[in-house]
Amino acid sequence: MLKALADATRLKIVHALFEKEACVGDLVRRLGQSQPHISHHLKILKNAHIADDRRKGQKVYYSLTAQIRNKFSPRDKCTIHLKCCSITFKG
Repeated sequence: MLKALADATRLKIVHALFEKEACVGDLVRRLGQSQPHISHHLKILKNAHIADDRRKGQKVYYSLTAQIRNKFSPRDKCTIHLKCCSITFKG
């Protein structure tokens, strides 16, 4: 899991998905990165069981798995508490 979270783009995707479910196009616009780049990182997050997807028509929507969502701090919602460390999002 830490290896999957050890990339700035993937951390930005996780932070965006914490706020709300999103399709690739939403993440492309929000992060200002290319579609293939975002899709590549989403695949890594899915393989690490950090992100989940669901299809609605032609779009695929991504969200955080319940396992990851439950690791967010109940107080500030900007910190993921893992067994070995914590990750805090700024801004």
